[in-house]
Amino acid sequence: MAKKTLTQSTVATDNIQNQPDQVVSQAVALKLSFDQYGIDSKAYNNNTLLVELQSETVGTSGSNAIGHGSANITANNVGDALEEIKADITGVVLGQIPDNSLTNAKLASDVKVGSLATLTTTEKGSVVGAINELDLDVGTNTTNLDIIRTAKTDTGVADAYIVDTDGTFDLTKDGNVLNFVPVNSNTGVSAIVVDGLASKAIKKADDTGTLVDLEEGDIGKNKPAQLVWSVGNDFFILRPSGGKTIKSIQRGTATIASGTSITYVNISPVNIAKSIIKISFQIDTATGDSNEGQIQGKLNTTNQIKLSRYFDPANATGTISWVVIEFDNVKSVQSGFKFTNTSSENTVIVSAVNVNKSMLFKSYTSQVGSVSYPVSNAYDRIINSTTIGFKVQSTQSIAYEWYLVEFN
Repeated sequence: MAKKTLTQSTVATDNIQNQPDQVVSQAVALKLSFDQYGIDSKAYNNNTLLVELQSETVGTSGSNAIGHGSANITANNVGDALEEIKADITGVVLGQIPDNSLTNAKLASDVKVGSLATLTTTEKGSVVGAINELDLDVGTNTTNLDIIRTAKTDTGVADAYIVDTDGTFDLTKDGNVLNFVPVNSNTGVSAIVVDGLASKAIKKADDTGTLVDLEEGDIGKNKPAQLVWSVGNDFFILRPSGGKTIKSIQRGTATIASGTSITYVNISPVNIAKSIIKISFQIDTATGDSNEGQIQGKLNTTNQIKLSRYFDPANATGTISWVVIEFDNVKSVQSGFKFTNTSSENTVIVSAVNVNKSMLFKSYTSQVGSVSYPVSNAYDRIINSTTIGFKVQSTQSIAYEWYLVEFN
């Protein structure tokens, strides 16, 4: 836009000086001369100067006639300078920084943090490099976003799971996480194929922290599972889901025949260090004396329980109901044998447990001479964190099989 020049005043300012030395009606003439300057100045200010200054006509507004002293504006008048500024801030919202307005040059000179291309982070060579490596274009090659993906439903079978994510799972990044929903429970050793890559084994950490193969039921049907990739081991590690306390419960009945003191029952294999046995029994009063037996239960081997009584009376059949519980997510299971023949409380020292999270289970036999008798008032208790106790109100000989379970 062209620069406009304000119309200069042509009002005569020498009308007094121009009066002749001798004028007829001199006083009137002088008065007219004085008044004429004011009249002419008023007319110029009101009809010319103010009209031009107040003009809003594009290209000839009052602002187009006024110059400015800014060295950073290329326009030569205020009006054109406003147009230049307006062009620079088109689309700008008050209070918001326009997109692409913070250039490296502006950051370097004003913000004093340096160029984005060379600004370093604690993990990557530069901010730009870190952003580019993230590869945020979901659906193309999102190899580093595995940890934030939502769970995917597998399409495989039990023990051989198949999962496709939104991108390509990165097997070069240690600790990458895969969430998936299995459609089948596992029956034992398991593996998974992710995004069409090679099949990888799934392991778990046992109580000692050793990474071992999965066992039946470690992965549950329709129960979301989370796997953590281990580059060094070249397999996935199943993250514990928590809340699973009992791995299995087996139960049944058995009989100790008259004239017999021991019977064995085969069971499915269990981990003895994580299992207990609980029994109840009766002596068949139709063929024997109910005072002729107490039954003791013990996990004899990984797949066998031993049921016994001290005396094997004729015509006394013992019927036993047994339950074997194998725990999964418990802190510890301790077991042992204790024999006592006094009426005082007999104690056993154990590894320290939290008494508020522990339970004691027992079974026992009693004997006077060669005959077993029931002891209805035998009891057991956890005395403190390292001591358990057993007691009866007689001098009978008592043999206890006990199990102490500490829960998490």
